[in-house]
Amino acid sequence: MVKGIQYAKDVVSGKILACQWVKLACKRFLDDINSQDYYFDEKKYNTLTTFTGVMKHYSSGAAGKPFILEPWEDFIICNIFCLYRVDTRRRKYKTAHISVSRKNGKTTLAAVLGLFALIADGEPAASVIMAANSREQAHIDFDAASAFARQLDPRKKSLKVLRNEIVFQKNNASLKVISADASTGDGLNPSMVILDELHEAVDSKLFDVLRSGQGFREQPLMLSITTAGFRIGGFCNQYEDYCKEILMGQKVDETLFALLYTLDDGDDWTDESNFIKSNPNLGITVKRDWLSEQVNQAKNSPTLEVGVKTKNLNVWCSSSTTWIPEQYIRRSLMDVDLTEFKNKNNYLVYLGFDLAAISDLTAVSIMFVDPETEEYFFKTWYYLPKSALDGKYNSELYKMWSSKGFLTLTDSETTDYNYIQNQIVYLYETFDIQGVFFDSWNAQMLVNNLTNLGLPMTAYSQSIGNFNKPTKEMERLVLSDKVRFDNNPITRFCFDNVELKVDINGNSKPVGDHNAKKIDGVISMLNALGGYLSIVYGNQEAFVLPYKNS
Repeated sequence: MVKGIQYAKDVVSGKILACQWVKLACKRFLDDINSQDYYFDEKKYNTLTTFTGVMKHYSSGAAGKPFILEPWEDFIICNIFCLYRVDTRRRKYKTAHISVSRKNGKTTLAAVLGLFALIADGEPAASVIMAANSREQAHIDFDAASAFARQLDPRKKSLKVLRNEIVFQKNNASLKVISADASTGDGLNPSMVILDELHEAVDSKLFDVLRSGQGFREQPLMLSITTAGFRIGGFCNQYEDYCKEILMGQKVDETLFALLYTLDDGDDWTDESNFIKSNPNLGITVKRDWLSEQVNQAKNSPTLEVGVKTKNLNVWCSSSTTWIPEQYIRRSLMDVDLTEFKNKNNYLVYLGFDLAAISDLTAVSIMFVDPETEEYFFKTWYYLPKSALDGKYNSELYKMWSSKGFLTLTDSETTDYNYIQNQIVYLYETFDIQGVFFDSWNAQMLVNNLTNLGLPMTAYSQSIGNFNKPTKEMERLVLSDKVRFDNNPITRFCFDNVELKVDINGNSKPVGDHNAKKIDGVISMLNALGGYLSIVYGNQEAFVLPYKNS
């Protein structure tokens, strides 16, 4: 019996409790092995399981015991090593992404699979690369592989274990360790890459350079393994969104295997019956009593909650001080198509913007309000001078967003106010905008021009007293599912970066705690919302004043 196949059947039947993403991965696999396009190579499976069966655990209480693939681990090898295309006789998958909570044995599994790719996969002059965001993390995997290599060849006849490399001399093959200095990946020709803790990656640079180096390999494999993290909107989080789209059938990529062990939306994170969804090794390497203790401590200590959710339950979280939980922002995202709002007089329309001082992010937001349903729709545009890409905060994120059309780069050294002015004028001529609201600081020239063109410009004070009403109203709208934001990852990034400044009277205002944590999109939307509220419900303070050209 092939444990991995039985595991897939048990998950799909409901015998094994799993989240929707694991269910979809299992269904995909069962569909493949029953299709005419793919076949399961039992010979390769037997070779691999024989190889892993030779290993023995080398640390903790399991030291000396045989390494036995658990059903979920067997399912992984069935997919990435044993599923082949009928037409090419090559493996189906070239990339694989596995996300699972800590202490589920992913380091040990990665080490064993790396050694198999080095020694027994049949790849001529195999080159296996173990990499991570830091050298320390990469060496954790490498040290595990080194320990197994010494078991396999204690007399060092075939395997030579060096400080940063394991050499398999019979096949002129090597296993090396590198870190996130992307330049170290140039010139490599890896047959297999194991990239650990992808959630810590600041950008996709290391991932891209290692994958591009596999172009000349017949059967390359790029395996990324990780737990969830805090970089919502970053590379790993977006990559997992892509994986989910593949699993749901919204996009097609037959070369990518994805397996995401996490909680489902709406699951109670304190309910012990849900622990298995994030911890497939529950009761084996993850002790149920220990995990229950971690969760119980987190229930009584908000400072521990985010860490337990992220590392022990594999749920992506914002920082513990984030304003609105990420799951509510995600629920509010949709494609806001401006054509749907044209020629509709029932909507109230307002505009807000937040200007960068010299060479940073600028945001322009349009807000549509349906007074009958009390629904709000926001679309935000982001602008950045190209000079800001030269080594500043978030430069790699900016490049990625620009390449995907979410960020407009202007050909200027500083903020291009003419470009932004043209966008605002276009929106004013297209929609019946009742008011344009902005922070008057650093905006005089642009506002003078727009005022002369007849736009209804109003300065909106950025004081905490003035921002209190739109801040609390935005939170209410999001939590009550009354608002929709255009599906732009920069907007998610901005919400993720918000922390609340609260004064002695309980007034609150979004702030970013340092230069890398941009919140411009949130501020531009709150300018629009605050201006609208001041008109509909009256000024909160004497801070909202019509702008007059001086």
